[in-house]
Amino acid sequence: MKYLFLLIFILIYLSGINIGYAQHTPEYTHFVYMFQHTNILHLTLNAFSFISFARMLEKVIPQYFLYGYVYVAAVIASYASIKLHPTIGASGMVFALLGIYITLSICGKKLKIINKSKYLIWLFSIITSAVILAFNPHINNLNHLYAFIIGTIVGIIENSISHKKG
Repeated sequence: MKYLFLLIFILIYLSGINIGYAQHTPEYTHFVYMFQHTNILHLTLNAFSFISFARMLEKVIPQYFLYGYVYVAAVIASYASIKLHPTIGASGMVFALLGIYITLSICGKKLKIINKSKYLIWLFSIITSAVILAFNPHINNLNHLYAFIIGTIVGIIENSISHKKG
């Protein structure tokens, strides 16, 4: 399913249509903004991050739940941060995935940290990247923050849920 999202990212990018949200755009843009990207670098970074986190989380959360969680988190984050900047891109979903991943790995029931020093280096690099992004005036950091918080809440809830296989 993660590759279906990637395909949609690419098709929307190639089509050139504008589906980002802003304060006065149609309501439907809150539900589709995450599929549009400003340029190929934006698309590539979001796609790489999205697929990386999704691959790790698909091992412990059924796909339909996982993608439903991050999609809804991105939509809610868009409404919560509407007054800040016009917004496009899958980073809301990426930050929701990140919140779920960090929460599940720290809580320790579904994802185990095998090498704590490598995990801390990874976590430090993620935090450093987020801080660097925070200084870019063209990035809707409030959207990222809300999506991360929602992902963290989902991670806490998901940590106590047992999904039956098969």
